Amino acid sequence: MYEERSAKVVEDDDRNIGAFRPIKLQKAADAVIAVVADAVRGGLYDVGDLLPSERSLAAQLQVSRAVVREAIDVLRREGILTVKRGRSGGITFVSDTRLHQVVRSLRGKTHNLMRSALEVRRSIEIPAFLLAAQRATDAEMDGLEDLVTALESLADTPEEFYTQDLAFHRMVVRVAGNPLLADCYAATIHQLLVIRQEFPVLQVGFERGLRNQRTLYAGLRTRDPDEIRPAVDYHLAATEIIYLGERIEGLETGCTGST
Repeated sequence: MYEERSAKVVEDDDRNIGAFRPIKLQKAADAVIAVVADAVRGGLYDVGDLLPSERSLAAQLQVSRAVVREAIDVLRREGILTVKRGRSGGITFVSDTRLHQVVRSLRGKTHNLMRSALEVRRSIEIPAFLLAAQRATDAEMDGLEDLVTALESLADTPEEFYTQDLAFHRMVVRVAGNPLLADCYAATIHQLLVIRQEFPVLQVGFERGLRNQRTLYAGLRTRDPDEIRPAVDYHLAATEIIYLGERIEGLETGCTGST
């Protein structure tokens, strides 16, 4: 059992606690593991940083301290966190080596909804990009390039980056010219946005996100299906690994590239 920290220490214990949100809809310990894993993977803490105290996490996530303790113990056993007892101790982030494996092992309603939404997104975006390559005008292609270029100035505003990134994908689906596809995509993205609200970060980092978007646009601009399929696959896989700990397999993508 981990020793409780004093009320004075807890009151002063911020450490990005505001990024965490109440846990809902799944086994609580797995949910705590998921959001803490997302926080350290997403860059809220560097190796060696202290996380919020057990008491603070329990209050912010609206779960019991026993649930937080169970989750922290799993991450400790996986070598992601260390826990030092006593008033001078705390929960420290030490390694992200096994984060994907930990996320991959999680189960629960939120995780299952996330997988379902990402499976549907994969089944929509590949044909949408192929249709857009056939149907987009040169002016629409230029508009898509503008959306990619606008990402370059958003390194310090991750939420704006995410919104702009999503605007690019929505425009591709729109210029694909299939209203039913667009309706299905809108519903899928809405589901992902709802899920995302439960996590502190849950997105690909700026440098990789920008590189992926540039590659995606370059493939689309060729209007060549053999260039488009692997670019879309690679882009989607990067998101899937963040959300699920692994890429989605078993859906035809027309390529065999890995991330």
